[in-house]
Amino acid sequence: MSKTREIGRRIELMSMDRHCGGISIGLYRRDSGGISQVLVHSYGQSQATKGRVAFVTRALSVVAGLQSILDSGGWLRFPCDSFHERALKRAFLDVCRLG
Repeated sequence: MSKTREIGRRIELMSMDRHCGGISIGLYRRDSGGISQVLVHSYGQSQATKGRVAFVTRALSVVAGLQSILDSGGWLRFPCDSFHERALKRAFLDVCRLG
């Protein structure tokens, strides 16, 4: 049984996150209805990993001005419906460095 999920294309990766036991956290992108969406995800299953992913998601939302998509399982989007990939990748890495 495979543990991977089809969640879109990974656009950035923080490997060996020093704030949570060396886990890897990825930023994934998908397009739905012509609107680009992103998801912070890790394949780690511990409670600490889930907490870290939630922290990075909230912080990225604040830093990059992303909006949560209701009932989407953590997917975020820009309110302007554009996609600012370079800025988002930089913000993701900066947020992952926060403790």
